[in-house]
Amino acid sequence: GEAAPFRADGDYGLLSMAADAEPLNPAKVIPAIRADIANGNAARAVRRAAAVRDANRGVADAQLLLGDAALADGQYELAVRSYRAARDLDAGERTTLRLANALFRAGDEAGSGAAVLALRDSQPSSIAADRLAGHLAMDIEQWDKAIAHFERVRRRIGNRDVVVLRNLARAYAAKGDDARATATIALAYRLQPLNGDIMLFYADMLEKRGRAQAAEDLRDKAEQIGR
Repeated sequence: GEAAPFRADGDYGLLSMAADAEPLNPAKVIPAIRADIANGNAARAVRRAAAVRDANRGVADAQLLLGDAALADGQYELAVRSYRAARDLDAGERTTLRLANALFRAGDEAGSGAAVLALRDSQPSSIAADRLAGHLAMDIEQWDKAIAHFERVRRRIGNRDVVVLRNLARAYAAKGDDARATATIALAYRLQPLNGDIMLFYADMLEKRGRAQAAEDLRDKAEQIGR
């Protein structure tokens, strides 16, 4: 008969053994690091990544590997140091956005914002930089900044991204601009008419605009879909 498939823990054991046998071989170590993190052993992932980084300090990918593992383990200061080292070697989008995220998680909102702005200055066309800057601004309730970043993204890609439209609508609503919030969440609703969160937010905005029956109908639809 057919052989039984490997169990998850069996696969994990094989990946770990392969990485232990060749601790500096990225082809063996990276899958093991992913498995460590998936199985709740982020500290082991950090140790594996640190060994690779120590052997390849001048390689941005090695620094990123350690940063990613450290971030998964909640070691934000180590993640920041690793991402800074990676950015010093390769000041591109992939390194800078990771650094900005780690700085934000470490509580350095100013440093995070500065990293994103530096990327935008060096790469004005970076949609990813504006996306992240918009999310960070939303987190600290800087609605004007969030709107500016997400509107730049929208000008570049059009009304095709539900997350961008939803965040724009929420930022406009937080500023008290219900008309723009309603118009924007309506665009998101057209893209994802079965998204419960969007339906409920749209219903709230419709109610604020005096369209109580439309709001009630939308809430009923959301409830039916959620069953």
